Amino acid sequence: MQYLRLMIREGFNQLLRLAVPVSLLLCCSISSHATIYVIVIGRRQIAIASDSRRATMVGSRITTADGIEKVVPLGSRIAFMSAGLSEISTNSTTIMPDRVAKECYLSLTKNRGRVSIGHLSDAFGQTITERMNRLSASGKAQIDTMLQQFGSQGNQAMESIFVGVDDDGQLRIETVNVYLHPPSSATESAGFEWTRHETSGNDPNIILSGDVGVLRSAFENDASPIAQLSSFKTWWQAFREGKTVDSGQTAEGLVSLAIKYSPPERIGLGYPIFVYAVNVQNGFRKLRSVPRGKASLLPH
Repeated sequence: MQYLRLMIREGFNQLLRLAVPVSLLLCCSISSHATIYVIVIGRRQIAIASDSRRATMVGSRITTADGIEKVVPLGSRIAFMSAGLSEISTNSTTIMPDRVAKECYLSLTKNRGRVSIGHLSDAFGQTITERMNRLSASGKAQIDTMLQQFGSQGNQAMESIFVGVDDDGQLRIETVNVYLHPPSSATESAGFEWTRHETSGNDPNIILSGDVGVLRSAFENDASPIAQLSSFKTWWQAFREGKTVDSGQTAEGLVSLAIKYSPPERIGLGYPIFVYAVNVQNGFRKLRSVPRGKASLLPH
């Protein structure tokens, strides 16, 4: 049996439940989007699947738009995705994780050519926290209120993931987490800090990020609706035993199940599902767009 880790990032389940811009606060506009990313590390490639819905609130009205690609290519070898706060706008600045990631990538490629994913992650973490720390005290308090209200674990504001072929030719995954920490004294304001950790792109592994509560229950509770599906049981047994299964089909199938079995009040996930692959030979590429009712079953 091969060594397998199931990594579940669930810090945003509560935060993303509404998945809408917060317009009732006065200092700045803060947006977050519900999303789910499933990253499956196979023997020779990494597959990524994501939902594609964006929800927006204007006043008390929520509107949704589907077909939004949330996995962003950086060149031909690296992809970026982010869960949590998706935009912070004030009169003088707009902070968006995907834009910051692109800026950091372009800066590093201009100066160094081929990019180390570790260096890129460090540059992103440093850049985005510096910009967020320039927000006013009231702006930070506004974000803190939002994180507290929706139960963000550890006051985590953002989880951003870089997946790709590193400058040494190896597959690598780097995760940057951004947290808002309270002031250490009455004279100081709250501040943003970041951490980074690496996941090997060579060991069989599944990473769930974003709004993953429904999928988490499938792996942890045999009585959950997904866990009781014969297709899920057969696939999960095969995967744990180290049998060869299609990584792209696995990522696609898990995202489809997450959307299908989400509670009706959770409007933040939607079709189509976008599926991508990263390998050493071809770099990062989009495999397919999967409409409702056409998703693959879990392979076994």
